[in-house]
Amino acid sequence: MSFKKKKSGTTFLLFGFIIFFIITIFESLISQYFISAPYFASSGLIFFILTEFAINKRFIDSEINLIKIEERQDALIKAMPDSLLLVKNDDTVEFHKVETDFKLIDFYGKNICDTLPEEILSAYREYKNIISVRSEDNRLFSKEIEIPGSNNFYEIRMIRAGLSHILINIRNITPRKKAEKESRITQERLIQADKLISLGTLVAGVAHEINNPNNSILLNAETLKEVWEKFFLLIENDPEYFEDMTIGSFDMTTLNKNVNESFFRMIHSSRRIKNIVEELKNFSRKDNDEYDEVIDVNQLIESSVTLIQNYINGKTENFSVDLERNIPDMRGNFQKMEQVIINIVQNACNSLPDKTRKVAVSAKYDEGRNNIIIVIEDEGCGMDEHVIRHIFDPFFTTRRDEGGSGLGLSVSAKIVEDHHGKIEIESIPGKGSRFKLIFHAHERN
Repeated sequence: MSFKKKKSGTTFLLFGFIIFFIITIFESLISQYFISAPYFASSGLIFFILTEFAINKRFIDSEINLIKIEERQDALIKAMPDSLLLVKNDDTVEFHKVETDFKLIDFYGKNICDTLPEEILSAYREYKNIISVRSEDNRLFSKEIEIPGSNNFYEIRMIRAGLSHILINIRNITPRKKAEKESRITQERLIQADKLISLGTLVAGVAHEINNPNNSILLNAETLKEVWEKFFLLIENDPEYFEDMTIGSFDMTTLNKNVNESFFRMIHSSRRIKNIVEELKNFSRKDNDEYDEVIDVNQLIESSVTLIQNYINGKTENFSVDLERNIPDMRGNFQKMEQVIINIVQNACNSLPDKTRKVAVSAKYDEGRNNIIIVIEDEGCGMDEHVIRHIFDPFFTTRRDEGGSGLGLSVSAKIVEDHHGKIEIESIPGKGSRFKLIFHAHERN
């Protein structure tokens, strides 16, 4: 910054000599025409010395105070984490202090429009338009911007510095924006967790209401099956009666076959309902956040598939599960791992363009590396490099219009990481994707 030039000590010294010269002439006249007064010579010199001393002391004190003020201002400006620009009305930079991570040149004397990113210049032009309309407006102008491609955010503040200058303050607020984003993610997860807790309570109640009538159906179906078998045995022992007897359009042999098949379907379906209800109760049970359970990997996959079997059937007619026998157990949290399998299988199903495309789940043991490998692959739409790069980012989704939240894979990746595992992705756009989950084996079965 520029300052007005101060008067030097030479001016005051010359002023003192003039006073001394006047006093000397005056005392010569007095001594010639009135009295002899050597006193005046000495008094003039003393007056000159005292006057010069007083004047120069004030000047020196003023200079020292001014230097101290400038040092304090300079220290204050240097300590600020912001960038400062003092710009004239003709857009010329008169003073600058750059602390941002822009690749900027020396500003001094340059036109601001030739140096700053377009996003900042846009805010600068906006402010100039405001003060051109309201010339007496001296309020602070503030705006937050993002520099595309850098993932950096800045707060731009501008205010008039007199009638001929504008002071621009540029502050990097990227850390604050990231903290706000993480806070939103945490809040979303808390809301989701609260919903799951409420859903767990609801599921437990519904499971109880379903179990009671289902148990009655299962018990009565098994009883009726036993009664029918004994009844049919009695009839079968009477050949004459057995051969002539028909019910509806069925003879007894055909009827027996159909009834046994009906009982089998009833009992099988009822037991399936019971298994699904038990899996729902286990899935909704309060999570203890412990990772020391011994998990049977094949049971984990079968349980996960059972929970979403109906969802899978609605998406594809070509679903398969291939589980290697005698896979070692792994340590972890059964419920959380179940959540991972369900989420990735659902995503695979959602990527299919039609029901003829395949989704396959497999598990095997890599004895050489002592790793358990779970593979979920599909013949869906696939992903490009951009999607793969951001697939585990919170709130990133390619299904926003279909209600996707973008939290499923983010949460799944965190669960896998907590199990000291990793996820590898292979994908070809238009052909499909392959998710490979790798975990360290705990022990052989």
